[in-house]
Amino acid sequence: EEPWTRVAEIPFDSKRKRMTTVHRLPNEALDRDRQTADHFISFTKGAFDVLFAGTTTLWTRGRTVELPEAERQKIEATVEKMAADGLRVLALTCRLWREEPEFDEATLESGLILLGLIGVTLIGGSVWIGWSNRRWDSRG
Repeated sequence: EEPWTRVAEIPFDSKRKRMTTVHRLPNEALDRDRQTADHFISFTKGAFDVLFAGTTTLWTRGRTVELPEAERQKIEATVEKMAADGLRVLALTCRLWREEPEFDEATLESGLILLGLIGVTLIGGSVWIGWSNRRWDSRG
């Protein structure tokens, strides 16, 4: 199969307010220093309030870190500001898998890592999208 091939998808559903895709990682993305490399990645995007509640880690500076309460509050404040500015706020998350995961919601949409926020608005008939994963970062 080709690298980054989509191997599964849970389509967007307005009741669930999210969607998930699973991809096979290319060989160059694998960490050869570990005994077992991550071979698959799932991406889940959707309504911030739906995804953030179960997120306990954050991707920052090329690694995952635990998400302490102070950082959670900064992210929530950022989302409130984005919403006040008229943006629809989505969260983008991922999860790495060592083996091809079970293709069900409970498995794929748990243990998620927050990658960033996406702000979407319609201005003059065009969709404008903004992205951030450092805006709230207190470490500079």
